[in-house]
Amino acid sequence: MDRFQEITNQINDTQQAFYEVERQERKLESTKVQFEEILNQKEQLFFDINRTWLVGDMAYRTTDNQNDIRRYQDRFMNELMNEHDEIRNKKRYYQDQEEDLIFQRKKIWEEENK
Repeated sequence: MDRFQEITNQINDTQQAFYEVERQERKLESTKVQFEEILNQKEQLFFDINRTWLVGDMAYRTTDNQNDIRRYQDRFMNELMNEHDEIRNKKRYYQDQEEDLIFQRKKIWEEENK
């Protein structure tokens, strides 16, 4: 296999990897949207509960539970953001790699067609 075809195959592999990362990005965005919907439902639920138990032991328990859930949701959102950053870095890597390979292929083509 000549070098031109080898680089073309590498470009195709890089594009496939890039498309896979884009698929992961769409899935992550869908997860984030679903999580935000759940958070809205949770906020409405706790609003209703807080209106029911304004004072007493259940009011304190509700507040404690609400604070615990907020810590979990903050941790989950941080994980989502970290994963998003990782995906963005992978996309940038594959784009740069593809550009480099295309440049190499162009140089080979120019050398062969002088």
